[in-house]
Amino acid sequence: MPMKKFIFLLLILSPYYSFSQTVCTLENKAKLEETLNELAQQGLADLATNQQVIAIGKNFLKTPYVEKTLEIPGPEQLVINLNGLDCTTYLETVIALVRLSEKSDFSFETFEKELEFIRYRDGKNEGYPSRLHYFSDWIF
Repeated sequence: MPMKKFIFLLLILSPYYSFSQTVCTLENKAKLEETLNELAQQGLADLATNQQVIAIGKNFLKTPYVEKTLEIPGPEQLVINLNGLDCTTYLETVIALVRLSEKSDFSFETFEKELEFIRYRDGKNEGYPSRLHYFSDWIF
């Protein structure tokens, strides 16, 4: 492949990848950053954890239910998708945001780390088998 084509492809695809194992479209990244900014201004850290869960969870009441949002072709990657959630990704997202609120750290990178910690066995994406596919695994 000629170098110009390679560079062109890299530039076209780079907005969809914040790290080598993360997939987040520009639309989803904008929504996440908007959510992080709103949460930073709300000052939820003074609330009890269960109250934070309720307050943050309400932000996604109008988010459509979409199944299989994590199933993308190729090797396992950390998918960040706030435009459509299923039961598990809703819970993962809310818990990750609560953890950010408790740390008062509302950065994309911290959200990414928290989500990976929640979604994968031992907090590490080591391929599809390391993803916690069942609530019983996740809770354990």
